[in-house]
Amino acid sequence: MLFLVLAIIFGSLGCSAPQLKRGRLVNEFNIQKKISPEERRIAVCVEEFTTAKSISDPHVIGDARVGVFNVHSEIRSEDPTQLVLANELKRAFLLAGFKIGEKGKSDIIVSGQIERFWVDENIGGITENAKASVRYDIIVKDKEGRFVWGKSIERRKVSGKSIDATKDNIPTLMDALRKSIESIFEDESFWNAIKR
Repeated sequence: MLFLVLAIIFGSLGCSAPQLKRGRLVNEFNIQKKISPEERRIAVCVEEFTTAKSISDPHVIGDARVGVFNVHSEIRSEDPTQLVLANELKRAFLLAGFKIGEKGKSDIIVSGQIERFWVDENIGGITENAKASVRYDIIVKDKEGRFVWGKSIERRKVSGKSIDATKDNIPTLMDALRKSIESIFEDESFWNAIKR
């Protein structure tokens, strides 16, 4: 009996939180509206976003509950959240028909501030689920630095219930990020501002 108790304790201590690895993170974007091939391709420079003061470490993106005793464990990202968002925005702009360019040679500059990039677990009885929230302000300027378009973007995602939601943390956060980016390209005011 003592051996079983010790095995459970050491087993729960050995469990660790998932980590957001470097690379292509979001599944394919569903971007319906795009620049047509006949239109002039607009060059976009996506700068790294800043982070709000509430984000003390841009590599910490969540709180997992691991092991038998649901011990709190930091979920970390190999890249800071600013770089994660910038890279995924670049992919989305490419899919929408834009070119990615350098700051001095681009038609528009995209920047902003990340307010929240977080996932944690909700425990209710014997089941858990992952809850993710992504919130940021996006600002689009022309090459002269004049404001063209801006918006506060926020998306939340909750995973299905399971016995251990730790495996759902990263996918749920990436789904919230994907939906937030897709919402930019679904916004008619964005397209109207860009094509002016």
